[in-house]
Amino acid sequence: MLASRHARPTLQIMLSREDNVWLAREYPQLTTAPHEVKGLLKFTGAYHKESGRFFILNDAEPAPVEVGTVLSGAFEIKIRGQLDLEATSLPKVFVAGIPHTLDNHFYQDDFSACLCSPLQHQDFLVPEFRFRRFFNELVLPFLYGQVFLSTHGRWPWVEFAHGATGILEAYAISNGRRATQKCIGLLAQDGNWTRIKSVLMQESQLQADLRCFCRSGKIISECHPQALQGARLLQTDLKFWPVALP
Repeated sequence: MLASRHARPTLQIMLSREDNVWLAREYPQLTTAPHEVKGLLKFTGAYHKESGRFFILNDAEPAPVEVGTVLSGAFEIKIRGQLDLEATSLPKVFVAGIPHTLDNHFYQDDFSACLCSPLQHQDFLVPEFRFRRFFNELVLPFLYGQVFLSTHGRWPWVEFAHGATGILEAYAISNGRRATQKCIGLLAQDGNWTRIKSVLMQESQLQADLRCFCRSGKIISECHPQALQGARLLQTDLKFWPVALP
């Protein structure tokens, strides 16, 4: 039987039975539904700059020797599943009580949290979505970063820039045909795509004195050097994995 044309799409179930048990034990002030988690999230975490590792600290386990900067936080949050968790993007995370600005890494269309570069979404969706990994590796570090930002006026780790520049910075540490196709699709949505496209189509390697894609007018090697690395890598990869440029 065909579904009604007017039937509303249902949200993807993102929590397993084990996820519900784990959340009830570790974060009892959160309430869960098949496609949503919400409530007060309290945590203590630490970031060790030298190793680049983030730790979740609790009373049940001893703190690692390389624990780093310890911070605690409490946020009212809502995590909401997407329509197709397998193929599109990560669950949306909403956080109350903090500025929903670009500097705080919130999308300006719906004020959901920007947890990582769109190029990294597939790392958490393929071969399958795992809520606990998503929560521990993206949600908690994001909230820890908010506490660190409010305390020190900066993020504890290196940030990707906004827009096409940030996409290219993320591409510098990504590779593979899937990442190449995704990167081109994201860059094509940027208002500077015409210039980026013409640069990528050059036969010669991109020069370090290229004007930065962030439109600062500065030389890219001095302004956003990782974006230059990403653009050079993308230019090379397009020769091995040709992608139709929009």
